[in-house]
Amino acid sequence: MTPDDTRLEKIIPKRQAALVVERDPANCELATERLRRLGYQVVVCPNPAAAIDWCITSGHRFELLLIGIDWPTFDSVEAIAQLRTHPLTQAMPILVVSSLSLAELQNLGHVTEYLRKPYSRRELEAALNQARRPRVGT
Repeated sequence: MTPDDTRLEKIIPKRQAALVVERDPANCELATERLRRLGYQVVVCPNPAAAIDWCITSGHRFELLLIGIDWPTFDSVEAIAQLRTHPLTQAMPILVVSSLSLAELQNLGHVTEYLRKPYSRRELEAALNQARRPRVGT
């Protein structure tokens, strides 16, 4: 589902909410389906800039951001950095899913957890469990 900004509060029930930013429609559908099976209410965001806006100005608190990165673009890296520095989102778990290796994504120092594509539901669940653990220094 892709809501407009004014409707977020009406579509998010009391379950944990995850915001998914994934450029590829097939990967977005896969992430959405797997998160829903794990009990998340999923909101799909069209791009990293919108993710910043939805997380900070919508008034809704997401328990998780899952962002797909096929290459470390400035938009994605900057969005992650901005979310990490804002008081409302600095502690939110950020899970990056990518076909790139962790070494290729070294400039993403603000990521809570990394998952290599393709990934199974079990791998996603393990990464989510790891991402939800309290971070040192926050």
